[in-house]
Amino acid sequence: MEEIKFKNTSRMSGEEIAIFQSYAMKNTNILMSIFFTVIFVGLGVGLSFWNLTVGVILVVCGLAGGIFFLPYLLKENQKRNVLQELGDRKYLNTFEFYEEYLCVKSTATVSADSKDYQDAGSLRVEYSEVFKIATYKDRLFIFLNPQQSFIVNFNGMTMGTIAELIDFLKSKNIMFMDKSNIDTTKK
Repeated sequence: MEEIKFKNTSRMSGEEIAIFQSYAMKNTNILMSIFFTVIFVGLGVGLSFWNLTVGVILVVCGLAGGIFFLPYLLKENQKRNVLQELGDRKYLNTFEFYEEYLCVKSTATVSADSKDYQDAGSLRVEYSEVFKIATYKDRLFIFLNPQQSFIVNFNGMTMGTIAELIDFLKSKNIMFMDKSNIDTTKK
């Protein structure tokens, strides 16, 4: 039996997914907002030569929509989609890091009120299959591909420290991005 090097237990909730999506979708949301604003402001400027009132209205709508409303609506839509996916269940993920692979075991409750966790599945992932790892706020994201990630909470470490885990994963030649304000260097 192989020895577990690091272990982490993290809950998965709408809040966890929202943190991941704010990290993963940040560039997309910014580009969509810029595109929306440029289109409406451009139309507004062009139409202001034909009708000044319509032009000014389009410029104001473009600025307000692109800077305030569109980012808010995109974030709320993502949140609603996540809640539909998760349903009213609570999830608990256990990550066990071995020398050559990582094992993820997921348990879930039947409903939001229940405290009885039952096995929901498990997955073994070779480190060579990991696309990249990234830190953001107090989370470690282990990406399987550009859109799919495991979320490891820094505070959920039950064996080893998060700094040691990050160093271990870096030693496996996995691309690493640090977007966290928290010091994760080994002391």
